[in-house]
Amino acid sequence: MENIIRPEELEGNFAAPVDVPRIAEILNEIAPGAKASGRKLLELREVLEDSDRKIRALRKCTDALLIAYILKFGDLEVGLGQRLYVGVNKKQRCRDDAELVAALLEKLNGDLSRFISGPDGILAASPWKIGAIRFILGSEKVEELFITETETDLRTGVSKKVLKIADVNFVKTRGKKSNGRK
Repeated sequence: MENIIRPEELEGNFAAPVDVPRIAEILNEIAPGAKASGRKLLELREVLEDSDRKIRALRKCTDALLIAYILKFGDLEVGLGQRLYVGVNKKQRCRDDAELVAALLEKLNGDLSRFISGPDGILAASPWKIGAIRFILGSEKVEELFITETETDLRTGVSKKVLKIADVNFVKTRGKKSNGRK
């Protein structure tokens, strides 16, 4: 039988397993709030990223096996009314935004309330590029036209804290993007 996991499909050192005991060991070594924990936290993050990469590769292989199985034997019942089947992903993109907007406004008799988001609107999510709009209208007008909402935890109602990455290649300095060089 042919190997399911092909080395050329996997990046890096895949021979090393996902190391859950090492992850737990690092977690136990970290003293919450201690400055010295910074290096350990970075090590933990690196181990987790490596584990994520390995799991994604294994999922890709598993999905390929599932597709082959389903194509040969039919859908797999998961339970609770769910089943796995083989399909294709489809995306629809507008051929001409201006023509679409004109056609919709004509059909809606110019009623913008039916065009915009909301209970009767036809927009599913905000299509606006805030940076481009801020460049055209200015910050003051953007603050007037847009609401900035902070995502909250559904259980506690408190602002949700997330880890973000600052990349010197994309940080603006004095109105210009930095290229990471000084």
